[in-house]
Amino acid sequence: MKRCIFISLFILVPVAFTQAEDNYMIGNTLGGAGTLATNWSLGTRNVNDDIIFDATKYFEANPDPESGGWDVTQWVYDGLGEQYVTANSMTLQNLYIPDSLKSIRFVISTPGDDTLASSKILFNITKDFNFVSDSYNSTFIWQTGGSTFKWPINSITIGGDINLGSASSKESDGGTVNFGGYTNTSMVKKMTVGGNINLYGNVKLSLSVGVKNDPADVTNATFKAAGVVYMNKIGNATPTLILNNTSSDADSSGGVLNACVDVGGISGYGTITDNIASLGGSSTLILRNTGRNDFYGTIYDKISIGTGVSTTSILMAGATGVQTFRGEVKIAGTLTVRRGTILINGTKLGNITVGYESGAALGAIGADTEFGVINAKSMNMYSGTKLLFDIDGNNQDQIILSDKFDIAEGSVYIEFTSLANINENAEYKLVEYATAGENLTIDRFNGLFLEGYDGDLFIKDNAIWVKFTEVVVPEPQTYAFVAAFAAIALALIRRKK
Repeated sequence: MKRCIFISLFILVPVAFTQAEDNYMIGNTLGGAGTLATNWSLGTRNVNDDIIFDATKYFEANPDPESGGWDVTQWVYDGLGEQYVTANSMTLQNLYIPDSLKSIRFVISTPGDDTLASSKILFNITKDFNFVSDSYNSTFIWQTGGSTFKWPINSITIGGDINLGSASSKESDGGTVNFGGYTNTSMVKKMTVGGNINLYGNVKLSLSVGVKNDPADVTNATFKAAGVVYMNKIGNATPTLILNNTSSDADSSGGVLNACVDVGGISGYGTITDNIASLGGSSTLILRNTGRNDFYGTIYDKISIGTGVSTTSILMAGATGVQTFRGEVKIAGTLTVRRGTILINGTKLGNITVGYESGAALGAIGADTEFGVINAKSMNMYSGTKLLFDIDGNNQDQIILSDKFDIAEGSVYIEFTSLANINENAEYKLVEYATAGENLTIDRFNGLFLEGYDGDLFIKDNAIWVKFTEVVVPEPQTYAFVAAFAAIALALIRRKK
């Protein structure tokens, strides 16, 4: 046992403090009352201990494994009154074969024995889930076993953070973590994370969470994280988040996964995508930002593959939050700003909806500038919502629609959030569209101008334009007066000191 000796400052008597040793999983069975004493380096474990999976410890205890992988079967533990496995935290590290220094494929799955069906397999981690990335770039998969979905993992709950890699990871370090397998019979049904998702460098988080053929339900997401997804660049290495990874259909039923991934925002660098192949499923990224989060990476879906069409959609639902997407966004699904604000570099978007709550706002932004262009198929706005525009001389935001622009109800706002180098009577095209909806009339638009500016909104050549009728530019004598006033104020302050 590890021991530390402390000296009391009051009575100067040595006091022994015992620190528990790390207990490593060295077997092939997780959970189950009969296996608690045979699969751990210390002989047994308490159900609320930290769980550590270290392949070097496993291969040390099993020097002649049948294969180069490590497969663990997740059974239930009835002694808790419920059929689930629990732990304080879970760490995966050193996922390689010590002798050959080769990477491994580490899998945790429920039993493939279809005669013992269970509908209550749950896994609860009180604190963090940690994957230690390294140069071996190994893969971890947590999935349902069996081909008929008789032992489904009903839910995985992580009370703290998901950490893939760390701030001390090297640029060459990586690895892949899959929650749910690749086929529609091996998915995790539901997953909840209480904290943030922290991804570092060349790691990949792949999700196959949901039930095949269930419709997408944004009010009851299949994967939900209360915190923010932080995608951290290390050198030139950036993380990847796969929203929906069901690239094959083992039972040939044609079932699809419509995944809903609900998070508190996206920040950092990297790639967000899906991997649905010919199944034609969908992925919906739901954002519930409470502050501002900036994402500089790319988002894309595989728009048309084989016989199926896979789409990614984005829904902004954070009432007070701001989410920016500065990298390229290419999605065939919908962009919906229900609440809050989205600023997006929309290279290619499907249909846009701004609403349904008053105050929802949409604006363009660039990769390294505040000015950007949104290219989309169509846009529909609801009463009280806003489009945001920045203009600086010849630089400006713009929205280009290849199809229809319409106002669903009420009146909407065009708000100018920054203006500079504007000449009086200058005209700027704001929104260009191919077809005008039946409610698209100029009286539905209200201009919100910065102090010192005024203008008229008008429709011309299938576009919404603004003409500035008042531009207040201080005269030279005004600048002189302000400078003199500032000098006098500074002198008074110095005199008081």
